[in-house]
Amino acid sequence: MLDGNVFAYRSFNPELEKVKTFADFGVDWVCIYPSNTLNSLGMPYSAYGPMWLEMETYNFEPLDREIQDLLEVNPDVQIICMVDLNTPSWLVRRLAGMSGGQDSFHELGRVVSMARWREATRAYMQAFLRHTESRYPDTVKAYMLCCGGTCEWQDRSFGEESGVRRAAFRAWAQDQGMPDPVDIPPASVRDHVSHDLLRDPETDAAALAYWRFCNWQIGDTILYFADAAQAVIAHRAEVGAFYGYILTFGQNRLVSEGHLDYERVYASPNLDFFVAPATYINREMGGTSPFLAPVGSVRHKGKAWIQELDHRTHTSNPPAEWYTCAFNLWENETETVVGLRREFSFSMIEDVSLWWFDMWGGFYEGETVLGAMARMKELWDRAQQQELASVAEIAWVVDPESALYLDQSNPRIDAFTRGFNQVIARCGAPYQAFSWGDLEDLDLSPYRLVVFPNLFVMNDERRRILQERVCRDGRTVLWLYRPGVIADARYDEEAVEQLTGVPIDTAGMTTRDMDHWRSVFSPTPEITPCELRTIAREAGVHIYSDHDEPCYANNRFAALHTAEGGTRRLVLPRPYSRITELFSGREVGRDTNVIEDTLSGPDTVLYALE
Repeated sequence: MLDGNVFAYRSFNPELEKVKTFADFGVDWVCIYPSNTLNSLGMPYSAYGPMWLEMETYNFEPLDREIQDLLEVNPDVQIICMVDLNTPSWLVRRLAGMSGGQDSFHELGRVVSMARWREATRAYMQAFLRHTESRYPDTVKAYMLCCGGTCEWQDRSFGEESGVRRAAFRAWAQDQGMPDPVDIPPASVRDHVSHDLLRDPETDAAALAYWRFCNWQIGDTILYFADAAQAVIAHRAEVGAFYGYILTFGQNRLVSEGHLDYERVYASPNLDFFVAPATYINREMGGTSPFLAPVGSVRHKGKAWIQELDHRTHTSNPPAEWYTCAFNLWENETETVVGLRREFSFSMIEDVSLWWFDMWGGFYEGETVLGAMARMKELWDRAQQQELASVAEIAWVVDPESALYLDQSNPRIDAFTRGFNQVIARCGAPYQAFSWGDLEDLDLSPYRLVVFPNLFVMNDERRRILQERVCRDGRTVLWLYRPGVIADARYDEEAVEQLTGVPIDTAGMTTRDMDHWRSVFSPTPEITPCELRTIAREAGVHIYSDHDEPCYANNRFAALHTAEGGTRRLVLPRPYSRITELFSGREVGRDTNVIEDTLSGPDTVLYALE
């Protein structure tokens, strides 16, 4: 991002003392959210007050005050400014006659095709940008366009209609060369699934068309506002968004929330970076918090990534006194330091930007915790001076088109997304996640194993890509569930064997030696880290660790995380002259490719490979 990866601070609250504390150990990047709307709890996002007061009536004094407060505590502050595109409550009421009174925060898909909403929101956004560009060009370095559920472009309407959505769907369908659908399919049609977890391309054609439109609709809205933003800033600052959460959305979310148009959005020349929090499942000690989106695909498109770290520490404040949900994930100072080190190590080794999200304050308290974060900033700065490169030999490839066929009401589909995300993160070898659309021009030479958890759709062009790009060079391909079963716009179970060499009704994991490649087929989407590790090892992938625990590595660093502790053995692909554990300063090896170390429980260790 900009001149390289950034190490930043963010909070919903002003938290000016914490901004100064972070500045004292070299953190100048701060993300702010000057907002007009309420969060999921019905509370204002911004403590400074709204700016959009009426149609074409704006008061940017709260924005000025927020930026001036930051400049007072850190004159060198560099701001990533989130721009709120959600409907203020007064606008929800003003547009109720057209939207049915729906709020973009939870009903994004029912609102975004409304011309009046787009025009009013565009006018506000451009006025906001003209204000910041004229006053703070040396301070505001990037903008994030935010809308929908939790301001992450999440559509929580489950496909429900509105007048403008129905009109937009009809126009879209006809633009695609389809007959006028006249109406939006009812829930009984759009949620129908014909074959276990999968829709039928013929029987469920109406549902598939509608869900494809719903995802296009959200992607189109992001692109509309990105274009409008560039009309003001002309690429002076970078523009980004939260989007593309295909690696984590599962039950009740994968198909309906609007994130499956990410290939088109990632390719836009008007967007420079993308953001997501670390996955919300399995964040406890011993857990792992991988990406929500295919970051390999983001980079393949030449874009940057920011990992949002909002893990609840032992001192985190809840949003309100009445908030009763379980809150403090890490229970004591030791767990907090170990957890922060885990997230830091993952982000640094994956060579992405990060921000520490001090949501409602209190997340980073105490001399020990802040000292650990200051040390991490030192290590981060050193790492940015080095040439970091991926050593991944596993490619995880997801397919947004195939995802539309999945039954999102069935909890079993979690195994294709968030479940597999946890499995691959524990397999003991680095990996990168890509999207189907990358394969045509992606360099696959480093990858000995390619995994397709959800490749159901197949046609002649896709077969060509697999034959010419993937299934060759002695590579192993792992297929889950029913690969290729949506063959040439028909549901055909015999097509699974034609693709994989294994009949669909074969029990258990099966391997077939093919023509210059190897096919491994699992009839179920569920797979264990140990099973994946075995497949990877047999494919020729270098395995760093045999423990079902988080293990990260690139050409310069390696890291391990554990809840229980004990002796751990990390095998590197080649010898290094000196290996140092960076958090403790311990030398753990010379002229060796094997690290044997004793970890406490819990613990995170980060090794420098010299």
